[in-house]
Amino acid sequence: MKTILFVALFLPAFACAELKAPDGRSPDGFGMTLGGDTILGTTTVHGPLDVKDGGTIHNGLFIGNNGTKISKAFAADVSLDFGVIAAGACQTLTMTVTNASNGDVVAIGPPQALASADTNFVFSYFAQADIVNVRLCCMRLTGSCANPPAATVEALVIRAK
Repeated sequence: MKTILFVALFLPAFACAELKAPDGRSPDGFGMTLGGDTILGTTTVHGPLDVKDGGTIHNGLFIGNNGTKISKAFAADVSLDFGVIAAGACQTLTMTVTNASNGDVVAIGPPQALASADTNFVFSYFAQADIVNVRLCCMRLTGSCANPPAATVEALVIRAK
């Protein structure tokens, strides 16, 4: 049985999430456990869905009609301190995201100080088991980009398999 643990998942008040089996049916054993309470079968949730404190969604989560299954999600944050980067060059730092694996989707939330510093461009990608690379590039044509301040970067790794 695959299990996904969301520390917190909030959907906007106007959104609906339907929890269902991958084949659209409601087989025995499919369900969601929220703080000890279990919801079995296909359930439509209108408004906020808050799964936390050990809550588990079994067999993945589908968001929206015909949405892609999210089977696991992992998050981490770390303070990264990039140095001065020459024009046209990049610098790569790593962060640990436990359970990240090849093929996972990696999204980062760089703070404004890092993302908008000078003319920098920041992105992330899977590097190796449990490791995500965060790359900061200087988009200037000459000189170098200013040394950005150390910043806490949050990474979210999503497995949609």
